[in-house]
Amino acid sequence: MNYEMNRRSTLKTRRRCGAMLVQIAIMMIGFMLAIAFSIDSAQMQLTQTEMHTATEAAAKAIAGTLADTQDSELAIARGQQLAAANRVNGMPLVLNQSDIQFGRSSELSSGRLEFEPAEFPYNSVSVRGHHNFETPEAQTPLIFSRIFGAAVFEPSSIATAIFVERDIVLVVDRSDAMSDEDFKALHNAIEIFSSALAATPSDERVGLASYGRQATAEVALTEQLSEITAAVECLDNGGPANVAEGLLAGEKLLRQSHQRSWIQRTLIVMSNGVSTIGTDPKVVAAALGADGIQVFTVTFGSETDQDEMKRMAELGNGRYFHAEHESDLEQVYSEIAKTLSTMMSQSIADTPVGR
Repeated sequence: MNYEMNRRSTLKTRRRCGAMLVQIAIMMIGFMLAIAFSIDSAQMQLTQTEMHTATEAAAKAIAGTLADTQDSELAIARGQQLAAANRVNGMPLVLNQSDIQFGRSSELSSGRLEFEPAEFPYNSVSVRGHHNFETPEAQTPLIFSRIFGAAVFEPSSIATAIFVERDIVLVVDRSDAMSDEDFKALHNAIEIFSSALAATPSDERVGLASYGRQATAEVALTEQLSEITAAVECLDNGGPANVAEGLLAGEKLLRQSHQRSWIQRTLIVMSNGVSTIGTDPKVVAAALGADGIQVFTVTFGSETDQDEMKRMAELGNGRYFHAEHESDLEQVYSEIAKTLSTMMSQSIADTPVGR
């Protein structure tokens, strides 16, 4: 009797052990698949990120060189050089000439940039980064995906870079609200502004307008920035402030320039923010902003209407800056100069291919 019971107990124990071994085996298989999938996912993400980074860097290098030199061959060579300096899956990214397209980009109503290949005059470049996956060294081997018939991962990325250049008109307040000390500070700040612009890759053109009771176009758009600083030094201050007329005088200088559609037009208004005569400057700033002209505003000192100037910048799709002291004013104009020369890019990662 005891023997029979012991035998049955032993059989039950063996059955339980057998069932547990099956469960453990199934769990181990699932665990190993999860590990393999994690490894594949990490490798795919790393490779795609490397491709994205290398392609975007090459696009920016080509666009920047093109804007600086207008030499497409030199721009392509620079992009290829920078691409090769970046590694994707341990291999340098090689760009062929067919991977690089020059064209024009324009902003849609949605705010997205649209690239048109071979559209002249060029203001952008589109670069497609991909490896020659026929060579084993360039392939990213996969583990888990072999189950689905994909042995390697083939990432690619498209990056479009645009170099935005600007025509800039400085609109300065020469009303009786500006003291001689204010003019000296303004002159020093604009010298710093000119130096900062001269250090940017592109050749911005700058003009100068001023306003008191009436506005005057002082200097037409020029690449000779020394003309701007010399003209500011010669301004005489006095009379009430007609900020709206100053905006319109600056706009007139921009309109008289040779129209290059890829150029961003910008007004930089220096004022204490108090318009004592004339049209409401916010109305003019809104109209300029709607027409694609950015309005940056700068106030200086403690006796300013900062809210008024901030609102003007908002309506003009620009930015507002305030300087309490002369050193702050110099820093503001230096920051504006660095802000104006901007590289924009948008990157598109292709749907990765596995095979």
